[in-house]
Amino acid sequence: MAQQTLYLSTRPSSTGSGELRPVDDPCHDQPQTPCAPECLEQPRFFCGQLLTDQDLNALLQWSRGKFKLDRYKLGWGAVCGLHLRCDPNVSSGLLLDPGYAVDSCGNDVVVCEPGAFDLADACRLPASHCEDLAGNEEPPACDLFGLTLSPGEVVLLDIFIHYAEEETQPTTALGRGACSERDACEFSRVRETYTLEWRYACGDCGNGTGNGGANHLTAWEANYFSHSRRVVDEYIACFGYGAPQDLAVAKCWLLDWIAREGLYHFCLLPDAIGNLSSATENLATQIARILALMVLDARLAYLALGCPCGDPRQGVPLGRVWLRRRGGANRACEIVYIDSTAPYRRALRSDAWPAPFNHLNLGQFVYQPVDRVCAQLRDQGVDFEPAEMSLPTTLEGLQSQLHEEQKKLFLGLGCNAEEGPLQLYYLGFELPYCGADKTMERRVFTFGWQASEYPGQPVVPAPPSETAPAPERSRGREEEERREPSPSEESFDSLTTINGIGEEREFQLRQNRISTFKQLASADMDMLRKLFPRVKDEQIDEWRKQAKKLQRGD
Repeated sequence: MAQQTLYLSTRPSSTGSGELRPVDDPCHDQPQTPCAPECLEQPRFFCGQLLTDQDLNALLQWSRGKFKLDRYKLGWGAVCGLHLRCDPNVSSGLLLDPGYAVDSCGNDVVVCEPGAFDLADACRLPASHCEDLAGNEEPPACDLFGLTLSPGEVVLLDIFIHYAEEETQPTTALGRGACSERDACEFSRVRETYTLEWRYACGDCGNGTGNGGANHLTAWEANYFSHSRRVVDEYIACFGYGAPQDLAVAKCWLLDWIAREGLYHFCLLPDAIGNLSSATENLATQIARILALMVLDARLAYLALGCPCGDPRQGVPLGRVWLRRRGGANRACEIVYIDSTAPYRRALRSDAWPAPFNHLNLGQFVYQPVDRVCAQLRDQGVDFEPAEMSLPTTLEGLQSQLHEEQKKLFLGLGCNAEEGPLQLYYLGFELPYCGADKTMERRVFTFGWQASEYPGQPVVPAPPSETAPAPERSRGREEEERREPSPSEESFDSLTTINGIGEEREFQLRQNRISTFKQLASADMDMLRKLFPRVKDEQIDEWRKQAKKLQRGD
């Protein structure tokens, strides 16, 4: 069912209430050009110059273009005021307080005086306006702060404000000898005003309905995964899963791909490809690792976004309105609840990473340091669990992982939140730093929502480093929910009963095939030192002694 979008006029009627009118512009539903940054040309004036209307309008356009650039520094959204209130005189009336907002194109939206609008038409429309989204099941009755609302009574609307212009103050043009193509009467002013729009929410937090940018964001998300895995699929189609029969041809194929697509981060790949030979140990594994890095590089190139383009259809979200739709011939309509808080109201904030309404773009965290990502997700209130992974060692495993991973970059917030914590999969590798020194880097690779369903090979941590601690995890989650021993293990002991061994260290021991007291008691001391470089030898030796006692049952 095509969505019907109505705008509320900002021009008050004689009674002071708003006038509701349908959009009659045939171009309204057509795609509009996104407002991207424009190259600016500053007009220059000099003594003796003959000024024309083009010169003065050029100065105006340059000034407006400069002001609009603030949206990249400060963001867009509601700045102050613009609160929605119930109209005590009209049951379906909505009041808008004066205020100021900036839309996604950088236009200043100013409401100078209170506005009054009537939402009655939203209730007069057929009750089936949400059938396509809600399905055939009748929703249960809802208890809203003690008010019982039966199925079919509730209509949810999201309210948006838009920038608009009106030409005013017509005047007669004088001295028309040089501008005969102009009309005799011209408007000498442009009033900057606004329109208020409502869209059906249908209980889905506004995502996917009435959002002009939802379609291109969905395509952007899908292309992120399909674009990056092309190199793996096409290589396997040409050379298969094992070591190539003609290595020289395979190397030329990889180098041609890099020359065509370019590299973003891993500039060492051409050298790594050139060093491949038939004598290379585990040749198929080395090629799989090179292709995995090419996939990561392609993802980083895809995410190397320029300045985000605003969508003139998007509007600034101001809140959500709950309407009660009564039966009868008149179809009475009344507002029962208004929520002008997040996520239904967008406060002024930067939007360098575009996302659907009430979602978070996880692309901004790809290949970022794990500690930084953990801090940012915690600030966003996202429940997450980090887990270290290793690159696939076979082409079959790499292809399977890329095709079966959860192809989602937009993390739902609020009522769009995913079930279970976000799984944060990261890679660990050593990077040379300041001569002979080296540092351990831990960078985010991909995401999931259940660790047990991670595609491809199991999550296996890379060898630990002596220079970096284990990453943080979100609180309130038991590690054993995601850190079960492999099915091949006959049994395991609770190593956390040993003083000094917590859940993180227990997990590291199990991943190194130490899951019982007996295995810990007989573990090699050098291996344990490398595994826990910050723990003193005396403490490690004490662990082994305690494990030996627990093994005997002392």
